[in-house]
Amino acid sequence: MKAANTGKFQWSRHVYHRKIWVCDECGEKRRVPRLTRKSDETPPEREVREALERIEVKALAECPMAGFIFDFAVPKLRLILEVDSRSYHSSWKARRRDSHKDAWAEKNGWKLVRLRHPDLAQQVIHAIAGRRQELK
Repeated sequence: MKAANTGKFQWSRHVYHRKIWVCDECGEKRRVPRLTRKSDETPPEREVREALERIEVKALAECPMAGFIFDFAVPKLRLILEVDSRSYHSSWKARRRDSHKDAWAEKNGWKLVRLRHPDLAQQVIHAIAGRRQELK
């Protein structure tokens, strides 16, 4: 049994630039682990992650593949979910990188779905159901 005072400080997901104490026994274990970036997830990313957890789909967040980092990957379905905000994905540089991601996914047998706010959770459910139907 662990001592009651064991744990660690970690960055709060609710308040930026604040560390909170999380005990080892109570620490939340995410079902959709983030593989690369350790910074806080954005509210749209959190909405997508929570939707994936609700429908019990095993996915990887911030998944690195072929020099790209994809927002969410569902390896079992070979499905990639990218959360696109208007402000970030409106620049020519972001659009060019997105087109390279799209081409790589298509070439390597992955389906890439771009999710836009609002109703991200509904789009996730629709994308998962559609991909399962395609693979039957």
